[in-house]
Amino acid sequence: MTPHQQLMFGLGAVLLLALVLELVRRRKLREEYALFWLVACLALIGLAVWRESLDVIGRALGTVLPMSALFGVGFFLVFLILLHFSTVLSELWHQNKQLAKEASLLEDAVRQLQRSVDRVRPTAGARPSAEASTSATPDDPPAR
Repeated sequence: MTPHQQLMFGLGAVLLLALVLELVRRRKLREEYALFWLVACLALIGLAVWRESLDVIGRALGTVLPMSALFGVGFFLVFLILLHFSTVLSELWHQNKQLAKEASLLEDAVRQLQRSVDRVRPTAGARPSAEASTSATPDDPPAR
C-alpha cells in the first residue's frame, strides 16, 4: 500500500469513526449496534497505521494482493453484521406477531365489554322510565 493510499484509508476510517460517535451522541444509533461499528472502525484504523498488516493477513489467507485480503476481511465483517441484523429482525418479527395476537385479544375483550354495557344500559330510542316522565318540561305535551 502506498503512503497516499495509507493516508486516504486512515482518513476514511477516522471519518467513519467520527460519524459513528456522532450518531450515537444524537441517539440515531443505539450503543449495542455502535459496538460493531466501533470495532470495525478501530480495525480499519489499525490496518491503516500498521503498514505490513495487510501483507501479513494476505499471506495468512493465501491472497496474492494485500488489498484482496482487505476486501475479504471486509466482506466477512459485513456478513457478520448482516447475520446479527437478521437475528435482531427475526426477534422483532416474533415480538410483532405476539403483539398483534395480544392486540386482537384485547380488541375482542373490549367488544365483549361494550356488548355487555349496551345490554345493561338502555339505548337512546328506548321508552323513558317512570321517573323521567314525571319531570316534564314546558314544551312536552301533557301526560295522559
